[in-house]
Amino acid sequence: MRKNRIIRFLESNAQNIALAIHVLDISTFLETSWRLEKKGIISIDVEMIQFLAKTLREFPLVAANKIDKTDKKEIDANLKEFMHRISNGHISAVADKVFPVSAKTGEGLSALKSAIHEKLVAKGYRTPFKVR
Repeated sequence: MRKNRIIRFLESNAQNIALAIHVLDISTFLETSWRLEKKGIISIDVEMIQFLAKTLREFPLVAANKIDKTDKKEIDANLKEFMHRISNGHISAVADKVFPVSAKTGEGLSALKSAIHEKLVAKGYRTPFKVR
């Protein structure tokens, strides 16, 4: 199973992973999560982020993509619920790790790139990003 291979890879290479970035479609998070919950299934995005945080001993950065797909009110509701779930209700603990972005329009990408740059530089790596 593909999921098991990914998990084994992450567990085996955790010490070599400088930074994890999880990308998800935030525009449908609530709708998708509710459908899964009715079947007794946790959101794969929530599960993966919690797994990465535990395995890497560092919370991953999150690119909450597709903010251009629906209105701001709906995106904000999805973001709030998503952050609540990944933080066990402590939204402020993850606020600086979740970046609403649109890969299509480029909105929010500067903040994400800056966070990537800062994290990598703090660990002694060089990055291709020029921070403004």
